[in-house]
Amino acid sequence: MYKKINYFPFSHFIFILIIIMILGCGTMREKGFFGTDINQVEALITMLDSLELKLEMASVHMGEANWNIYTGEGPADLDSVKKEFAEILLNEEYQKTVDTWQGRIGTQDNPLLARRLELWHRCFLGATVDNNPEIYSLENKLEKIIADFSYRLNSEAISRAQISQILRLEDDPGKRHRAWGVAAQLSSVVEGDLLRLMAMRNQKARALGFPDYASLCLSLQGVDRKWLEELMAGLEEKTRRPYQTLLDSLKRQWEVETLHPWDMDYLLHKTASLPDSYFTTQEALPILTRFLNAIGFPIETLPIRVVFKDIPYGGLNLAVRIPEDDRLLVGPVQGHRFYGILFHEYGHGLQAVYTRVKPPILKGYEWLLGNTSPGYSEGLADIIADYTQDPLWLTTYTQVPDSLISVYQRAKIQSKIYGLRSLLATITFELEAYGNLGADLDSLHKAFIRQFLFLEISEDEPASWAANTLLTTYPVYFQNYLLSSLISAQVHETMVAKFGEGVVDSVGVGQWLVKNLYEAGETEEWTRRIEKATGRPLGSSAYLRSLKLE
Repeated sequence: MYKKINYFPFSHFIFILIIIMILGCGTMREKGFFGTDINQVEALITMLDSLELKLEMASVHMGEANWNIYTGEGPADLDSVKKEFAEILLNEEYQKTVDTWQGRIGTQDNPLLARRLELWHRCFLGATVDNNPEIYSLENKLEKIIADFSYRLNSEAISRAQISQILRLEDDPGKRHRAWGVAAQLSSVVEGDLLRLMAMRNQKARALGFPDYASLCLSLQGVDRKWLEELMAGLEEKTRRPYQTLLDSLKRQWEVETLHPWDMDYLLHKTASLPDSYFTTQEALPILTRFLNAIGFPIETLPIRVVFKDIPYGGLNLAVRIPEDDRLLVGPVQGHRFYGILFHEYGHGLQAVYTRVKPPILKGYEWLLGNTSPGYSEGLADIIADYTQDPLWLTTYTQVPDSLISVYQRAKIQSKIYGLRSLLATITFELEAYGNLGADLDSLHKAFIRQFLFLEISEDEPASWAANTLLTTYPVYFQNYLLSSLISAQVHETMVAKFGEGVVDSVGVGQWLVKNLYEAGETEEWTRRIEKATGRPLGSSAYLRSLKLE
């Protein structure tokens, strides 16, 4: 909690001073002198410093509110926090000041200041949509409904973790079908408001000159839409035949003629997973601790808090105050998957607590569209998570027999191909939905399941598309999970070339990650960071090699 103190803030005085200076320097501006006067540049930096302290405080409040939504540890007044952001980001004078200076400070003159101005420009653009009071109020309403929603199966309450367990472990396809179908309960409650929210996002984005909200988001995340769509098309083509081979094999093995969406988790768990008995919940944190200590992260000293709780996501990391306070939630799923989620969320935490930049706009707070590179952040998280699938790591840190590891290494490729194509379907659906909100989104959702996953789903199935919670809380985010897989594969190739087998137990690994990928925060565009760390631009080659497809 914090109190508002009624006095005239020093930051307001500095801002007014800057405006007076700008308005009073018309003659110098006409002569081309305005952007070069050192005193004015220093005043601009002072203003940005003050503004960013406000931004950081709002980000801390947002992190705490989101944490409290899921833990109940305190108040979760998202509307008040969004208003706090709006006071900063919808201030026209702040925007004008940044726009005035952005073209005058080149990266050659002052790269850090130029980057700060660029990120502020992006944040102001994104805030026109995301910090609109009507939009954020509706989003907050939906987020509260999602967090509090109680699913029912056979007239009894059922948790998200229990649904996941049924889909993975239940032998009876009818019971799996019913468990899969409970998502329609949430979808029916939120669909109308979600459509209205998406339409409002589109309207604001189009007023800024973008075709739709999805295009705006991709631009502000530093993702070229044409490049992304070409990347997705290439991955779809490369995996089409191997995926069809997988489905044919599953049908023969399990003696079924058709496969449905509620069958795949079960069948892949049966054929492409390691036994849960080797991955107990009690041992997860001790193993994570031993591993991270071995590669150079003193986990006991890091300000990362871990809580296990049933939430609408597999896991959720909240960098409340970077780098001093990071918190993560992990849902109570079981087995090997639990380890992957825990390691992934902890990977987010490592990025946060090892960020070593001072300006808050460069720390990577996730709450502002345009302030961070979510695909990059997900990639850094996956670098840690993907260790749990590495045969050398499994041999070093678990009791899984070598014979099972060998079988798993062959089978996991099939599971990854299914996961990739499922992700392609989800990304395509969201991009298409924003491009044509007047379409029947239920039919569109089912059509992409058939197109990408070759699974049978009847039009009579209750609509469930709106139950995908990220459509509300993290819009246009799914492509970041695709980028993260590519980033992790490319970085792991680089680390193996550098450290060899020591990649699983050398302290130099952690030091390399901190120096090359963590500490500089958002001082450079994410694509440049990957290119500098790995020696080449991000592409799909390393990822395809990990799938034995190149």
